[in-house]
Amino acid sequence: PASPHSLLRTIFRLHRRVALTSIIFEVLSIAFLVSIPFVLQQITGTFEDIQDGVLGPERYRDVYWWSAGLLVLEVGRLVFANNNLWRIVRAGLGVRTGLMGAMYDRALLLSGTARQHFSLGRAVNIMTSDILDLKKAT
Repeated sequence: PASPHSLLRTIFRLHRRVALTSIIFEVLSIAFLVSIPFVLQQITGTFEDIQDGVLGPERYRDVYWWSAGLLVLEVGRLVFANNNLWRIVRAGLGVRTGLMGAMYDRALLLSGTARQHFSLGRAVNIMTSDILDLKKAT
């Protein structure tokens, strides 16, 4: 069983709010994305009705309103999607920075017996390669 102080639990506790708001923003972004085809269908249907003579040319005003709604939906979707991406990247950078700091702190806290087996330079080199691997992964 995982200890209550495991790394994943700590990361989740630190970034729980970001994770929850990220989920909400993603759901809102998807809701905007799903409603866009409905608006496009309304615009094309109104144009077809005007061209077929079912509706008069005064109904172009409806097309303008649906077009404005389409613009609002697309801008809203972009705002939510970009804000969500920004939050995730920011949280990822915080996690990566914290892990790098923890690795260097661990290297500086080597005991005397550990220093007999590993020099500080060797420990820092090993941890630097771990940090480079972490940078490649993120």
